[in-house]
Amino acid sequence: MQSHELQPAWCISGDRSFHKKSWQSELVIFDDASGDTIRLDFLAAEILFIIDAADELLKSDVITSNIARQLDEPVDERLVNRVRQSLSNLKKLGFIAQSEID
Repeated sequence: MQSHELQPAWCISGDRSFHKKSWQSELVIFDDASGDTIRLDFLAAEILFIIDAADELLKSDVITSNIARQLDEPVDERLVNRVRQSLSNLKKLGFIAQSEID
């Protein structure tokens, strides 16, 4: 009998719609649901839009792979940690929700 480890998977929290605007190195996200405008770093904003564009829950490793392709970087421990921290921050903001899947 094989043991399956559950992996974190992510989706947009509630019925939210996001709009982004960027100026030079700043990126601002407007959240339709709350009416809030939040400044995010590039990585967090890209993660948010990857999750928002998905039709299903996305596993953390899939998000990391997508980010690595966009940034033309290897999937290494540094990138995994940066993505993990951004996911945590987006969850604290209430933008995304976490589930566990096989």
